[in-house]
Amino acid sequence: MFDNSLKIFTEQLIEKIGSNHRELFLPIKEEKYAKPGNCFLNVQQKVKNDGGSIIYGWSVLNGDFLMEAERHAIWKSPNDELVDITPSTQNLDFTFFIPQELNYIGQFIDNVRINKTKNEVVDHWIIISSLRSKIFNTASRKGDYIEIPKHMQTLYYRYENLNNCYYSFLIYGGGTATNCFCNSSKPYNRCHSLTIRKDCERDGKRIDYLQKKYAPK
Repeated sequence: MFDNSLKIFTEQLIEKIGSNHRELFLPIKEEKYAKPGNCFLNVQQKVKNDGGSIIYGWSVLNGDFLMEAERHAIWKSPNDELVDITPSTQNLDFTFFIPQELNYIGQFIDNVRINKTKNEVVDHWIIISSLRSKIFNTASRKGDYIEIPKHMQTLYYRYENLNNCYYSFLIYGGGTATNCFCNSSKPYNRCHSLTIRKDCERDGKRIDYLQKKYAPK
């Protein structure tokens, strides 16, 4: 999944993240109590059980169009061994990890994404993905279910749909000169490309407004 051809994108990602550390490839040794997507609490429990410490950083995923880093935590054993105890959501037996210090207090930190192509559609998809993540962060967890607040649901469904449309468009070879995914019969660069950045900027401000308006008092 990772080879020397990806080195340039790894370096770009490290620079964008602002980390002073190089990438590491770490084994995944799952703990029975560890839940996927819950690395911070998993490692906190591991430290409580077995000592050692928590190491913050980023888990890196390599996709067809993007290299993407999401906030992650691993366990450092009392013997200084670095191990990922959280199950992989990609069914991997290793983690591509970039360490970076973090004062984590539950705050939202968006993924960092690098366009691996020269396709401008991917840049637009990255903007959409960031807004989608921001909306998703307003959700509350009820057991195994995620509940989006009513005041965010219209935006949530809009960006879920856009995210799926862009991904499908890219998978089928969509580019700036390809007919747009919306069936307008216009090429993308004369259709959604003309408005997507402005629309996302507007909706980003709307999300900020709604977050402030409905924030717990």
